[in-house]
Amino acid sequence: MNVADIAALLRRYDDETWIALANRGLLRRARKDLETLKVQVTSEAVEGIEIAVGDLTVRIGAAGPGEA
Repeated sequence: MNVADIAALLRRYDDETWIALANRGLLRRARKDLETLKVQVTSEAVEGIEIAVGDLTVRIGAAGPGEA
């Protein structure tokens, strides 16, 4: 998977999908955090990508955010 594949996957997620994975408060908090945190792709591999969000690293593969 590459960045374009993951971006296409994430574009299919609407607010209700994100809320089902977490909750409305976490979605609201994540959006607020993204206003100030630096987000950067740090690695691409067959199994997915790694994204640095502030000082944390998130790995997202074909299974999507539910398995990140």
